[in-house]
Amino acid sequence: MIDDYGEYRGKEEDREREREREREIERQNAASELTVQPRPWISLESREEMLDKSRCPRS
Repeated sequence: MIDDYGEYRGKEEDREREREREREIERQNAASELTVQPRPWISLESREEMLDKSRCPRS
């Protein structure tokens, strides 16, 4: 395999590079699981209705 600098890399270096790539993908996946995902089952209209209800004083 030829690296970014035009130098040949052996098979062991190829394997190490692939392992590093897989570790980076795992880190990105773990980070994305920690971020808060919007709840897609709540439509925009129902969100607005919930906001309106929370603004109204309870009688």
